[in-house]
Amino acid sequence: MRTLLRLALSGVATLLLFVAVALGARLPLGEPPAESALRVALRTAQGRIEVCHEPTAAEVAGLPAHMRPLASCEETALEYRLRVAIDGEERLARTLTPAGWRRTRPLAFDATLPAPAGSRRVAVEFLPIEPPGLVGEAAERFAQLPRLELDRIVELEAGRIALVLLDERGELRLLTAR
Repeated sequence: MRTLLRLALSGVATLLLFVAVALGARLPLGEPPAESALRVALRTAQGRIEVCHEPTAAEVAGLPAHMRPLASCEETALEYRLRVAIDGEERLARTLTPAGWRRTRPLAFDATLPAPAGSRRVAVEFLPIEPPGLVGEAAERFAQLPRLELDRIVELEAGRIALVLLDERGELRLLTAR
C-alpha cells in the first residue's frame, strides 16, 4: 500500500512540475522588439578566373620536348564588392576576399543589420572586382561573370529577420516571414 501511495504522490508531483514549467514558459520576458533586422548570408565558389599564356622560351628552355607545356595557366581568385543599402542609406560596404593560404576557399559572408520595421527599400550589390592586368580571353571571361544586384521594397516586421542569400541558381534572393 505504501508503494502505491508513493507512486501516486510522485506522479502528482511530476504532473505539477510539468504544469509549472508550461506556465512559466508562457510568461512574457520584457517588451517585444520594435525593430527588425536584415541578415546577409552569402556563400559562393564562383569567383575564380583562369589566366593562360604561352610559355616563354626561358620557361621551357630546360625542359625535355615531351614536358613542354602548350600553355601556362594560373587560376586567380577574385575579390567581390558587397554593398547593402536600406532606404538609400548605405549600411554595409565591404570587399570580400576568398580565404585560405592560396585563396582557394569559397567566399563566405554573414552579417545581421538592424533595421526599423515597416516598408523599406533594400538594395544589395555583389560585384566582382577586376584584377589588374587581365587581357584577352581572361578579360572576356571576367566580363561574363554575373553582376548580382537586388533592389526591392519589402515589408520588415518587428521582431523578424529578413534574409538576403545567394540561391542555387546564383541569384540574390530576399526571404521574409510570411
